[in-house]
Amino acid sequence: MRKGVKVKQLGRLKAHREAMFRNLVTSALWHEQIETTLAKAKVARSLLDKLITRAKYSIGDGITESQKLHNIRIAARVVRDKEVLHKLFNDIAPRFTNRNGGYTRVLRLGARASDSAEMAVIELVERKSLVQLKEERKAFRESLTSLTSKTETAPVKK
Repeated sequence: MRKGVKVKQLGRLKAHREAMFRNLVTSALWHEQIETTLAKAKVARSLLDKLITRAKYSIGDGITESQKLHNIRIAARVVRDKEVLHKLFNDIAPRFTNRNGGYTRVLRLGARASDSAEMAVIELVERKSLVQLKEERKAFRESLTSLTSKTETAPVKK
């Protein structure tokens, strides 16, 4: 009998569960909408809301650079991709400055055909359209390639 256990086990070991939710949260922030099982979506919703809240408080005027860096490093524990981390702090968080919580929604889809698992979509409440997301990703990656091409130096001849 597991009394007082507040973590959803989901039939996985701790390391596997943490890695799975890191990947799930990263994908949810990158695509702004993902499809997963209902149990995973409910746990991911709480993680997403906490990350967005931390990123939102990093935008304020009364915050120092060290506090902002601290928030970025704490979010980087979960979101390991630098592009997604940049998107979280510079694109997603400013959208939710006037909202006090409830940044994500979970919509039930019904049972999956193969194993009858309850499926759900987890999405950001104020999300962009697919066309806007693709254009922003393309522009961001082009800016990254232009930065790397500028920093590369000519090969040294002997």
